[in-house]
Amino acid sequence: MSTLPKDPVMLLSFTNMKLRDECPDLTVFCERYEISCKELCERLAGIDYHYQEQSNQFCKIIYVFLTIFLYLLKCPQSLILSALRAFCFCGKPHISRSIFLYFLYQTWLKSW
Repeated sequence: MSTLPKDPVMLLSFTNMKLRDECPDLTVFCERYEISCKELCERLAGIDYHYQEQSNQFCKIIYVFLTIFLYLLKCPQSLILSALRAFCFCGKPHISRSIFLYFLYQTWLKSW
């Protein structure tokens, strides 16, 4: 672990670079740098970054905040879905799941 940066932002940059260039997945990275996957994920979760298997990168999850913000502003559902779709087309396939979760949330709210 002595070869890994101690600063979380530097650790994020280093980790994403190595995942992109040298390591096919998080497990290989953790074995190579002798750190547990849980510890690495916890350190990066401290700065709101989470591992995404699809992209093999640590990404910041912001679509949930966008959805809540637009909902609190009482934006129409079509605007919220348009914003979520825009994220889906920006190369982040994990975001499309939020649309499904949003509909589940809306169904739950209406039945309440």
